[in-house]
Amino acid sequence: MKQTGRHLLVGMLVIALGALSVLGIWQSFGELGPSWRAVTGRGTEGTFMPERMHAVGRGGDHQWRGTFVSTDQTVTRPDVALDNPPGRIRIGLAVPARDTGARRVVYGDGMPLATVRNLAVLALLALGWGLAGWLLVARRRAVAE
Repeated sequence: MKQTGRHLLVGMLVIALGALSVLGIWQSFGELGPSWRAVTGRGTEGTFMPERMHAVGRGGDHQWRGTFVSTDQTVTRPDVALDNPPGRIRIGLAVPARDTGARRVVYGDGMPLATVRNLAVLALLALGWGLAGWLLVARRRAVAE
């Protein structure tokens, strides 16, 4: 009975870790390319016009949403978020931005927060799977001895 409970718990943890890994990898890889292009200065330059701001989560982080227009006026993206907004951002004050192909985000100057967040998610997933593998190997060795 006790052994079955442990196996069930380990099985549920592996399934949960697998599901979270798939979701994390899906999200991170989807945003990692566009955010990395922003870090390296590639993409379409233009301006972001903030139209509204709202708090995200309990930490009081702010997300600015508005319209991106390319410098040559050929690309207009309404209702996108601005990653890494400058400190002087205000509703109605256009700020420089870069469109790198992300689905719902354009990037301000500097290191995009999405890049840091996505690399951290991938590192945590690697650490979690590495720890799970190490524990499995250690358990197998203990049983074999």
